[in-house]
Amino acid sequence: MLDFLEKVYESNKYRLRIYNCDNWIPLKRNKSTEIFNPSSSGIILLINGIFSSPNVNCSIYLDKQKVIGTPKRLEETGLIGYNSSTFWLSEFDDLNKRYSVLYTPNPPMRFDDKTKIIISSPPDEDIMYIYSIVILEKVIK
Repeated sequence: MLDFLEKVYESNKYRLRIYNCDNWIPLKRNKSTEIFNPSSSGIILLINGIFSSPNVNCSIYLDKQKVIGTPKRLEETGLIGYNSSTFWLSEFDDLNKRYSVLYTPNPPMRFDDKTKIIISSPPDEDIMYIYSIVILEKVIK
């Protein structure tokens, strides 16, 4: 994968972009928010969301596919630790109410301007979240 990334990055057709929110963002119960909706195309390297509830729903709309996951469901199905094709759980901490979900596609996933990432809170619970998204964005000249 590193060879692929070096070739893509050195081609000067892409630039590295990091969308990062280090402060906890509140989301009221039964609400959704879009955290990523690009106006161009590129390549997804990493998506990380840290949530205050195991019942948060994460949805990624790519091409004609939809990837959905909740920390609780990932834990129940054993998707703990690295997974190259879907969401995976890196932290499930009920004591501190901290649940970390990652999406690290390998090979990296191409996206277009129809791609979006949506966070939805459970119907009975207000939540807090932070996130990071690392992409290679296509340079338009």
